[in-house]
Amino acid sequence: IAFRLPKEFTPSILAREFASRNPDVDLSIIENDEVKAERGEIIFVQVGLSILSGFIFGFVWSGLLMKSVKEFKPSFKMLVPYLLCALVPFASVYFNLKLRGQLVSAAEERGVEVKVSRAALIASSVLLPILPVNVVALSILQNAANKIYRAEGN
Repeated sequence: IAFRLPKEFTPSILAREFASRNPDVDLSIIENDEVKAERGEIIFVQVGLSILSGFIFGFVWSGLLMKSVKEFKPSFKMLVPYLLCALVPFASVYFNLKLRGQLVSAAEERGVEVKVSRAALIASSVLLPILPVNVVALSILQNAANKIYRAEGN
């Protein structure tokens, strides 16, 4: 029902609808009360919440991706790259290429063919310089990690 309601639905419009269906209901207080929504504030809040939820998802995803790389390559140091990619803009360019190298070498060791485009990682890292919001780079690297997991039967 909520999705079928017009976006400009106000309490007074709703009161008029109820009154037309049942004239015995006294909704005169609501009929005279016009509420104007602050559209700019609503959009600002929606964008802010979307970015916040994306950041939270990105922080978890990038941490789990680096944990996967550490499983494949135990010598990989995870904490410093994770913090730098999350906090320093454009640090993800270097670390995405480093993650790519670790994944490609882990795949070669296991006899799995993994192709990860350097150009796509660099381009996405330049456009979205902080790794947790860089869904493109995370998905490219996650795809490579998934291929290795599939080959191992995990």
